[in-house]
Amino acid sequence: MQTTESHSPLELVREYVERDSRGERLRTAPWFLSVVTWLEDPAFDSYTVIAGFQVGQLAQTGDSATVAVTYQRLGWIQTTGRNTVRFVPSDTVERYDFRLSMSTGRWLITQPRLEPHVLVDTVLAAPPLGAADRDTLQARRSTVRRP
Repeated sequence: MQTTESHSPLELVREYVERDSRGERLRTAPWFLSVVTWLEDPAFDSYTVIAGFQVGQLAQTGDSATVAVTYQRLGWIQTTGRNTVRFVPSDTVERYDFRLSMSTGRWLITQPRLEPHVLVDTVLAAPPLGAADRDTLQARRSTVRRP
């Protein structure tokens, strides 16, 4: 999907979360600018590592809508140097209400403004994660219950 004109609020949030989980917000991705009311900045010093996510049901009233999203967080990736990062473990379930509004005939996400939430498999496939952090993430991936 590349356009947002035909998206329902639920479809838009689902696509946003799926793209984010694949790590697309870690680099410049014009699609995100077309679906949110803020400027996306791919220069994050950290991002959240997740085992999975679940997009909930839609609540809609007129030109506003809310979609709940639940993430199984494993921790964070933090930048520690120019080309180095480290994994900071922190297992928990996060729940956010994505709020949307109709603007010029299409839905836009107005809240929440979160740092990227990237699936563990995507993180494991990307450099420059060190060997010890990679081992920790692989172990957590196999023991965590997904939402």
